[in-house]
Amino acid sequence: MEYQVTLAQTRELLQPDKSFDLEERRLVIGGREATAWFVDAMTKDEVVERLFSHFLSLTPQELQGLTAADFAVRHIPYTAAVPQSDPVLAVEQVLAGQTALLIDGLEAFLIIDLRLYPTRTLKEPEEDRVLLGAHDGFGEAIKTNLALVRRRLRSNKLRVHHQVIGDNSQTDVAVCWLEGTAKQRDIDAVLQRLDGIRLKTLTLGHESLSEALVRPRWWNPFPLFRYTERPDRAAAAVAEGKILVFVDNSPIVSMLPTALPDFSQDTNEYYFSPTVGTFLRWIRTAVLLLSLFLIPIWYTAEIHPSPDRWKIFWELMIAELVLDAVKLATLHTPSSMGSAFGILGTLLLGEFAVKNDLFGEGVLLLMAFQAVATFAQPSFPLGYTFKFYRLLMTIGGALLGWWGFALGFLIMIVTAATTKTIGGEGYLSPFIPFRSQAVWRLLFRRQAHRDNT
Repeated sequence: MEYQVTLAQTRELLQPDKSFDLEERRLVIGGREATAWFVDAMTKDEVVERLFSHFLSLTPQELQGLTAADFAVRHIPYTAAVPQSDPVLAVEQVLAGQTALLIDGLEAFLIIDLRLYPTRTLKEPEEDRVLLGAHDGFGEAIKTNLALVRRRLRSNKLRVHHQVIGDNSQTDVAVCWLEGTAKQRDIDAVLQRLDGIRLKTLTLGHESLSEALVRPRWWNPFPLFRYTERPDRAAAAVAEGKILVFVDNSPIVSMLPTALPDFSQDTNEYYFSPTVGTFLRWIRTAVLLLSLFLIPIWYTAEIHPSPDRWKIFWELMIAELVLDAVKLATLHTPSSMGSAFGILGTLLLGEFAVKNDLFGEGVLLLMAFQAVATFAQPSFPLGYTFKFYRLLMTIGGALLGWWGFALGFLIMIVTAATTKTIGGEGYLSPFIPFRSQAVWRLLFRRQAHRDNT
């Protein structure tokens, strides 16, 4: 490798003079010219100082006859250091936070891993709290997130596949599974789809990757990904045969493959006794089903035959819209004011609606239950899926009565039954096809033993 030619090519690709956070450091190592490149804010300064001090103390005799690999073995005692002969790949690794060292007379760059990513304090996610148990959560650094899972699963069968996706973003993506527990068909499907992704950026993290892995169908709102920000939940999913997908810069981890019954489980259940955990699961499932069917059945059975059915129908539609507006306003309100704003806004709107006879008492009661039921289950995408089908069955009931309700219900069942997970299994598994043992585990929280978490 010609030093001056490679130096000019690297400068042309990296252009450090146009970015103030890119550092280019000229050195003399063992009487030879050398250049190092790194991103200032993503590098451990104290380690760089120690390494450079060591490099500057080397003599020409200590470099005599060494290859790049020999130099890494003898003179880079800290962390990983690998040779890289391609300047384009070396520049990509510099932009990913690593340090590239080019020494005159060596046949390749030395890529030294001195990354120090800016991270926030790891704390329990706001949307997935537990009363008992661990109170840590994932952050934005992918290596830290992997370490949180490996801390809970110290198995030599835990496998982690790394891949870089995005022509411009060069985002690190990691796929994690437990060999011998996860299905090989699911692993192959995930890795094959990752290889086929062609994107410029993954700026939205897990959501961009999810849409690239599974092309969304606009008419099918059922979520195909189950997300978590809890390391204990992610580790439990891996132990049960799931596959985790980590994306750098995102605290959200995808658990694959995902079927509809998977959303019936919650972390809190496993921090209580099996009896209490089973009771909590039943309560949450009952509330979820009521949030889907209560309003359409009430409207079709009690309101559709009455002459005021269209008036109450529009009350329901407007109330749904107002409920979502309050949620969005609360979401964008500072946390110190969010709870107070949500309560105050709901009370004022409710009192105004009752005094001016804009909504009936039955509609307000059902909407209040709907607001509570929304937060009884942890999956936000599934909540909106049920909302869409609840509206569909209500509209069907307003137009055709029970026939319209049945048509909306049939559309939901057919859509769910024809949906496939990323591994090719049915979305309603283990109900379709029926597997009694798996259904039993969904209905009852089992006591911990050797074969389950």
